[in-house]
Amino acid sequence: MEPHGHVQLYDTDFVQNGRAVTVLWASCTLFLGILEIVVLLQPAWVLGGEGSGQFGLYQVCEESDWGTECRGPPAALEALPPFQTAAGFMVGALLLVLFSLACIGLLWFCHSGTVYKLCAWLQITAASCQALGCILFPDGWDSAVWPPIVWLPLRQI
Repeated sequence: MEPHGHVQLYDTDFVQNGRAVTVLWASCTLFLGILEIVVLLQPAWVLGGEGSGQFGLYQVCEESDWGTECRGPPAALEALPPFQTAAGFMVGALLLVLFSLACIGLLWFCHSGTVYKLCAWLQITAASCQALGCILFPDGWDSAVWPPIVWLPLRQI
């Protein structure tokens, strides 16, 4: 086989592997984006215990004799005041992941290494934002907004 034949064989193999990596990266990023949306929209992040209630970024739900009563801000996805910072970081993480997914389309216009590095940095930044959101979420637990019924089982643990 000529030296030229080996180069063409390796080039074809590299292109096929590059496409497989791109599909895998895009699939994982899409899955991460779906998970980010689910985490952001989940109404209950913390369950208070048996018969006490639950709360999340957007609403507080209390168990009563008549069923579950939920309350929160008037807007559908407006964060409760103690959790606005955590919600901001979670929204930032979601937007970065969606932007990373959109950047995969740059593979047709830019060098693949550059696009992968851009997507990696966007996803690392999104992970940092989500970690900060999760770290800052408990900071709002001591707010006077919360009824004692939600906290009673958590304080006993």
